[in-house]
Amino acid sequence: MSWKNFLKKYYPYVGIIALFIAVSYVYFLPVIGGQSLKQMDVTHAKGMAKEIKDFEKETGEESLWTNSMFGGMPTYHIGGGKETKNIFRDIDKWVRLKLPYHTVGIMFLYFLGFFILLLSMRMNKWLALLGALAFGLASYKIIIIGAGHMTKAYAIAFMAPVVAGEILTYRKHYLGGGLLTLLGLGLEIGATHVQVTYYLAYLVLIIAIGEFINDIKRKRLAHFFKASLILVVAALLAVATDTSKLWKTYEYGNYSIRGEKELSTDKTSETDDSGLDRDYALAWSYGVKETLTFMIPNAVGGASGKMVQNDDAMQEVDRQFKNAIARQNQYWGSQPFTSGPVYFGAIIVFLFILGLFYLRGPLKWSLLAATLLSIMLAWGKNFGVFTDLFFYNVPFYNKFRTVSMILIICGITMPLMAFLTLQKIIKTPNLIKQNKRGFFIAFGLTGGLSLLFGLFPSLFFDFLSPREISAFAQQKAQNPNMAGRYDAFMENLEAARQVIFTKDAFRSFGFIAAASLIIWLFTVNKKVKKVHLLTIVGVLIIIDLWSVDKRYVNNDQFSKKSTTEKQFQKTKADRFILKDSDHPNFRVLNITTDPFKEVHTSYFHQSIGGYHGAKMRRYQNLIDFYLSDNTNKLRNTINKEEDSGNVHDALAQMPVLNMLNTRYVIYNKQKRPVFNPNSLGTAWFVEDYTLVKSPDEEINSLNNFDPEQTAIINNTFKSHLDDFNTTQDSIERSMIKRIRYEPNHRIYQVNTDEEELAVFSEIYYPKGWQAYLDDEPVDHFRANYVLRAMILPEGQHKLEFKFEPKADVIGQNISLAASILASILLIGGLIWLILLKNREQKSTG
Repeated sequence: MSWKNFLKKYYPYVGIIALFIAVSYVYFLPVIGGQSLKQMDVTHAKGMAKEIKDFEKETGEESLWTNSMFGGMPTYHIGGGKETKNIFRDIDKWVRLKLPYHTVGIMFLYFLGFFILLLSMRMNKWLALLGALAFGLASYKIIIIGAGHMTKAYAIAFMAPVVAGEILTYRKHYLGGGLLTLLGLGLEIGATHVQVTYYLAYLVLIIAIGEFINDIKRKRLAHFFKASLILVVAALLAVATDTSKLWKTYEYGNYSIRGEKELSTDKTSETDDSGLDRDYALAWSYGVKETLTFMIPNAVGGASGKMVQNDDAMQEVDRQFKNAIARQNQYWGSQPFTSGPVYFGAIIVFLFILGLFYLRGPLKWSLLAATLLSIMLAWGKNFGVFTDLFFYNVPFYNKFRTVSMILIICGITMPLMAFLTLQKIIKTPNLIKQNKRGFFIAFGLTGGLSLLFGLFPSLFFDFLSPREISAFAQQKAQNPNMAGRYDAFMENLEAARQVIFTKDAFRSFGFIAAASLIIWLFTVNKKVKKVHLLTIVGVLIIIDLWSVDKRYVNNDQFSKKSTTEKQFQKTKADRFILKDSDHPNFRVLNITTDPFKEVHTSYFHQSIGGYHGAKMRRYQNLIDFYLSDNTNKLRNTINKEEDSGNVHDALAQMPVLNMLNTRYVIYNKQKRPVFNPNSLGTAWFVEDYTLVKSPDEEINSLNNFDPEQTAIINNTFKSHLDDFNTTQDSIERSMIKRIRYEPNHRIYQVNTDEEELAVFSEIYYPKGWQAYLDDEPVDHFRANYVLRAMILPEGQHKLEFKFEPKADVIGQNISLAASILASILLIGGLIWLILLKNREQKSTG
């Protein structure tokens, strides 16, 4: 092929990629002016990762452990572990063309990934362009960018290329399909959002089952097994490139709240032997009625927010109720709260339903099955029988929370089927003319229902959440004399929410009616040309999705980078604590808010609390059994009177806080924090120990013990204490002091007259922490349910703790080897495909 012909053939694709970049920049226009999007999870990440970022900046080294949250935990999912031998982490930067990571880059990859998927379906490039824009502009994908769920967003972006690789392979494009699967899945896994990858596996498996059934019918199982073998090899190699991260994640998962439960007296409800608590995992279950948001964005009120934000709704409220209604939530779905609906687009839903009547082949049924499975599992607790089947029986399903996230499968299947339908209509215009019934049914189930809902909303919905209905019923029972007023209030609330609902119902009807009319004129009346059909339907889809997206992520949410970077300002309490010359050799408890859902303290200090979705299970148990109660008692004590003596007395009765070396309690950001004279420091010797038989005894023994004198030790570690004996006198003559602190490395100076039992105010985690005495490895064990302990021999010694997880060392070597092999296959395979293409062109030329 000549250079001229090459340009002629491929320049449109370069133009399309340029258009994707342009659209991404236009949506996030303030980025061009140097502004940043205010993203909550990005802010949380900065707070969580501050210690390890500072350490990396100062030393050039990476730490896989931080002491800034929950007493200490691995950094695998808070910014640690970036140093990796996974080649796909580098490829990712080039694939997104190094566009701004938090905004433009991810939207560009949404577009590009789905564009590749549609091209793999032999779709016209201009139709694929429209499909890519529709996929990338679906509301959920934009909302998670606004929230700062970046790893999730990138993982979602790489789902489509994986599906494309699978479909190509099953369509006998073995080399190209296998390479695309390897590339897509390598990038997908490298995005490090295991939950998204797990849900992707469901979609991939369903498509494979569909192909298997089809190949049985066509008597070509040899092809199926050959294609499947290629896909399995590609998947295994992609997984191997990220061995280090996945191994560490799996290891830590067993010790986190997603691992097995140890306590028979676990303070959670409806627990299983392993995985998350059911109520916690299913809290964000999509409502059955809420599924209408796929087609009508504000079907249940849109995003959580006060009703006063909606002027049209407030106009329907009686004057006497305006103030009360203004404070009510406009969202009335079954989730605790939401940043916005899962909206795929009214026209997309119409085309998806239309495809059920006009598409043929195994892929149609696979996409439908995956869509239905995704919806039913997203309902979670609202479809408990089906959910429990998966929660208690399907491997790893109970390791993940926010089950509504599985709608990301619909996020691929629905627009894919929608544009396959549009492709079929364009190729065979007489299709609808020959089967008008299917067209009218699809229109009736989408446009017709939207119109009906808009005209008669109260016939179908009560516009109250289950929690509100229960609360109002309880209030009426307690105040029967006020029942009439409560009823009037609810009527006004329903009327306000009806306005929000009906406005979007009519809006969706309008888009569906317009699109269906154009399709009808193209197929039946032949009065519209293909280019006009694509242009009008495409413009309608983009206007629809763009305008909904801007409700939730818009230019008002941007600010100057200097403002964004000043999100963590030192308070008077922070400045006082930072003046302590012993900083950071102690911990801080912040009771001005929920200490276990904030990161401000972690940004500046070693925190008792923090913010993370996968805390260590034992530490969570400590929170449930003691720390939450301690926090409330301290708050109540200080609120009654700020007498330091009373607060100190209260702290003296809180052994868990003291063994965690809690030196300061922040009760008012603009006042001096309370100093705790009872904190035990970084390490100490104890005179006695108590052996217990179970985790239940371990944690219950912390209720009333003196951590300065006694250690609570599980029988599992009894062998470490053989022949140990000490006296109070020897303890008084002995000394242990931490002389060096790094997140992943501690050094202690030890001087003992006799063998001593030392307890360290450090979180015990056996998968990485190694103790060294005078540079020789020695064992340590767990004490006081969450801390470390060890027997120290007499004499002067240097004691070190180093965080050296084997999963990282060995895993990195495996990742390197797999990355080299993957690189060879990708480069060699691409060259081979180019040579084959040139050979074909010469033979036909």
